[in-house]
Amino acid sequence: MSGIKVMIVDDELPIRRWFEKAFQDMAQVRAELVGIASNGGEALALFREREPDVIFADIRMPVMDGLTLLRLVKQERPDTQVVMVTSYDEFAYAKEAIAQGAFDYILKTEVTAKKLEDILLRAQSARRNSAAEKAAISLRFSQEIFFNRLLSGEAAACTQEELSRNGIMLREHAMFAVAFQTNQFDLDNLLEAFLNTSVENICYYPYQKNVMVALANTACIDQLAFQNQVIFQFANKISQCFGSPAGVSGLYYKYERLPAMIAGSVTALNLAFYDSNPQKVYYAQDASSFQQVEPFLRQWEEQLLATLRDGGLEALPGQMEQVLDYIGRETPGDVEGVKQFFSRIMTNFYIMDDPSHLKLTERLNRLHTDIEQSGSYAQLRGHISCLVSALVNEQESRPSRYSAAIAKAAAYINKNFARIQSVADVASHVELNPDYFCHLFKRDTGMTFTQFLNQVRINQAIWLLNNTTLKTYEIAERVGYANQGYFSKLFKQRFHMTPYEFRGLNGAPEGRAPAPRRPD
Repeated sequence: MSGIKVMIVDDELPIRRWFEKAFQDMAQVRAELVGIASNGGEALALFREREPDVIFADIRMPVMDGLTLLRLVKQERPDTQVVMVTSYDEFAYAKEAIAQGAFDYILKTEVTAKKLEDILLRAQSARRNSAAEKAAISLRFSQEIFFNRLLSGEAAACTQEELSRNGIMLREHAMFAVAFQTNQFDLDNLLEAFLNTSVENICYYPYQKNVMVALANTACIDQLAFQNQVIFQFANKISQCFGSPAGVSGLYYKYERLPAMIAGSVTALNLAFYDSNPQKVYYAQDASSFQQVEPFLRQWEEQLLATLRDGGLEALPGQMEQVLDYIGRETPGDVEGVKQFFSRIMTNFYIMDDPSHLKLTERLNRLHTDIEQSGSYAQLRGHISCLVSALVNEQESRPSRYSAAIAKAAAYINKNFARIQSVADVASHVELNPDYFCHLFKRDTGMTFTQFLNQVRINQAIWLLNNTTLKTYEIAERVGYANQGYFSKLFKQRFHMTPYEFRGLNGAPEGRAPAPRRPD
């Protein structure tokens, strides 16, 4: 057995010599004594120079006590095992040391070759386990990076050699993927659960948030019916093990199809979102792609916005129910895409309804939270239906909020927000003295002129983020900000995210067809 590097730290010379003799008498472990220190300060310097595997340190020492040494050692080299040396009357300190990461403690009266040998054997075993655990973590990290690059299109052509370099042993034959939900991934228990299944070369990929994907081959079974049975049994066991629905991709035979295989399993898993009584196993072949339903959703979106723009509010709830029914029937696998669709369309509703609404920020934050946290389609549908009904009821019962002059000013601002240079521009439009205009404006709206103008501009910027692919600086210019940095600062103050992050939240598509007309 190779030697283990040991250091002794004790302020009593007889104790240090007794340790030395005990190390020499050990039969099963060869200890290399790399340092002897009489206080904590001297020990810390030796530790940094010699890098011992195990330190035997007295608890009470001059210059620096053993507990302080323990904390510093663990901060700098967590793998170093520290064994506290104590007497009977210091037992409380020993318990504290264990709580702070000490490997063990030993009474000074128990320092024998057999006792030290037992401690060192356990320390070596712990180091080997720690190294194996680190290697496993490193391998999983490498695999995660590989799959991330593969799905993003950054990875080179997928080959057997490239997979092997990342510890992925999939054969280019009868491959499949199973997606499932989990907050705690226990690989050891999972491996034990599947020892007798007819699958092989299993590896796991944390796809996103709490979604994990298992990739594997069927084991030497050529008949398609048997392969499908094996896959179902495997997915069913995953479902039982994690208490989650499982989504199955189907069989694939080319490495280049790995991204489609992973995406297919996640799409299948998402079918549980639409199911009021989730099953255990779902199949990708039963899901619609978002690309299939997207053209119809675009048509519905334009129709809904036209209804709101033209004032036909009584038809809005019924039309939205038709959209909700359609999605419920088609069950598109891209649940995130569905949520982003409703988030975007409701945001547009709010802006068209009242682009200067005093609580638009709060409304949008609540909207995004409700949609994002919807755990089922029934919940999502309930949120959307309630929001549309509330919007209609609010508009129908809304009294005139402003005096005639301020109502005229607000309408002018909503239409000319990008061109307005100062309060004088608007005051002259309504034929009022600027100072008196500012007084009336604050009285009626509850905001200063500048706050109101910024709110209208930011709200119009949201429309452009939702419905166009314009760059952030282009949007800033369109709504009246020559300085993109100032625009981004104002936006982040209101929404606690950048315009770019907001666009991603609402799923504004790239290369989209011409957007619905923005409200005048």
